[in-house]
Amino acid sequence: MTTLPRLALWALIGLVVFAGTAYAQDHQITYFRHNRAGAVTLSFDDGYLSQLDNAVPLLNARDLKATFFVMTAATEVSWDQWRQLAAQGHEIASHSVTHPDFTTLTDTALRFELSESQRVINENIPTRACLTIAYPYTNNNAHVRDITSEYYISARGGWAGDEGGNFNFYTDVDQFWPWPEDVQFGQFRAVDYYNTAGDGTPYFVPVSTLDVKLDYAVSLHAWYVMYLHTIPDDAASINYLATLLDDIMARNLWMATYVDVSQYMRERMASTISVVSSDASAIRLNLANSLDGTRYFQPLTIRSVVPSAWTTVHVVQGTSATDVNSTVEGADRVVYYDALPNGGTIVLSSSEGPAEAALTAVSVNPVSVNGGTSSTGTVTLDGAAPAGGAVISLNSSNTAAAQVPASVTVPAGATTATFTVTTSSVASSTAVTIAANYDGVNRTTTLTVMAPLVILSDVSMSPASVQGGTSSTGTVTLDSPAPAGGAAVSLTSGNTA
Repeated sequence: MTTLPRLALWALIGLVVFAGTAYAQDHQITYFRHNRAGAVTLSFDDGYLSQLDNAVPLLNARDLKATFFVMTAATEVSWDQWRQLAAQGHEIASHSVTHPDFTTLTDTALRFELSESQRVINENIPTRACLTIAYPYTNNNAHVRDITSEYYISARGGWAGDEGGNFNFYTDVDQFWPWPEDVQFGQFRAVDYYNTAGDGTPYFVPVSTLDVKLDYAVSLHAWYVMYLHTIPDDAASINYLATLLDDIMARNLWMATYVDVSQYMRERMASTISVVSSDASAIRLNLANSLDGTRYFQPLTIRSVVPSAWTTVHVVQGTSATDVNSTVEGADRVVYYDALPNGGTIVLSSSEGPAEAALTAVSVNPVSVNGGTSSTGTVTLDGAAPAGGAVISLNSSNTAAAQVPASVTVPAGATTATFTVTTSSVASSTAVTIAANYDGVNRTTTLTVMAPLVILSDVSMSPASVQGGTSSTGTVTLDSPAPAGGAAVSLTSGNTA
């Protein structure tokens, strides 16, 4: 058995088992966007003008995106030029303020380099937050990584011997021998997103050597990150980069910015797919994770098995809708499409006709009320209600505290309807579950019914003046009746003598 097939076999065994155990069999998140087998990122460090003059035209001509790690205190490129690159889809990311060795800095100095560079980039390029950084000199240690994680979602290092060497793996991969020539796999361990592998790409390394690494990124479903600095004006250097880009495009690789791949990989590992409902007319799925949606918002590519008659599939999520051609793989008809984690129910149906609307949410506003006041509930469907409307059943888990009508009807053609939640006085704050059910799909929300807030409004003495040795009667007054068990009012004297 040759080295490449052996490597590919081990990778497939390890990673396919992972995918099968993590996701429902018929619905899986693909390794990378657009169902690419591997990913590659081309990054440029320090902010040299030659990168814009010589590399960007080659990238834009091929509609490829790259990452530019910028030193904010010293760059040959103006912020107007960086903004133009960002508008073209390239990533402008941090390479610190002054390019120090992070491992030599005090915590205060390190935090300045991390936060100030991020602040300056965000201030000058407000269209997309700066979420990634490349360590100066690629130097880092555990302490640096811990602090960096407070500011960024991912940080590029150099060759990562304790992880995947030249490659960033999803999960640990069994070691296999011998190592292929020109490829370093490190310890075959899953990537640390705060020490991702980066491979310096000098021009004296033949493109054919890089091609070997690109091939292994495909076979191992790995992420390969390259970084360059100046791009010489000579024809040989420019042709070198053009050839490399063409070789990337010729492979089953997703070439994307550093932040896009970081988000995708972290979201894929954190997300799960569940089947909400499935029948002859529609398949409804939920794609969810617990990541911070302000930092992780990369669509994931899903592979779903659909009925054999669905040659074209209508995919809806939230306000997004598209028709996708399905394909036959073995005994299954499958469709590939993009979906956003926590972006709402995914509805798949045959494009021959629309799917019936399904209940996606029930909510209340406000979510906390004083007993005796009301809140407004809203039920939401993922599509227009059918003729005659959609009757949504309602239920309260504690009718002594909160009451709802037996049902609410979403009018035909509409997607939402409101109802009133009435409440009663309670002795202490009470959480009540409000449930809605439609066509076998159940959704819940929580309303907190609070006990009235009792406030001390006055304290008085009668009489207000007395001779020493005699007494006076004090009275405390609340703004509303004391709750069950009474209200204990603490008393003090300004002069106990």
